[in-house]
Amino acid sequence: MPTPTLVTVTGNFDPDASVSVLRFKIPVTLRYQLGVDMITPSTIQANIQPDGSFSVQVYATNDPNWAPVDWAYDIVLLGQDLRQYYQVQVDYHTTNVAFSSLLPLAAASDQRLYAAVGHTHPSTSAPVLVLATGAPVPGGTAAGTVIVRT
Repeated sequence: MPTPTLVTVTGNFDPDASVSVLRFKIPVTLRYQLGVDMITPSTIQANIQPDGSFSVQVYATNDPNWAPVDWAYDIVLLGQDLRQYYQVQVDYHTTNVAFSSLLPLAAASDQRLYAAVGHTHPSTSAPVLVLATGAPVPGGTAAGTVIVRT
């Protein structure tokens, strides 16, 4: 059975934060556009090690061969005195990503990222590439190119 592109998400929580559960909840049915396969709403859970580290494989949220494209995971972080919920997207152009780089979406229906505290922009202008939602990034696109989806 085909699956959406798999991306390895790694991270490390402060052991004092007592994070015990990290869940990536798939809130929609994913349908393979080149066949009849589908993935129903489900949860992928990361095993948090005693030192706070984890590694988990999740599906990319913008794989162009799967519909819908540009959906978002419902993230659930649970611990002794911790209960956080938010949404993130995982890009299919990468094979590995740090959990800390997955910025929460502004709102469930909005799906726009907001900047992390201390986020800065380089002093030089980066090239900008405007693409339709779900369109693949052309091969040879320069590293550091800002991609805007319309």
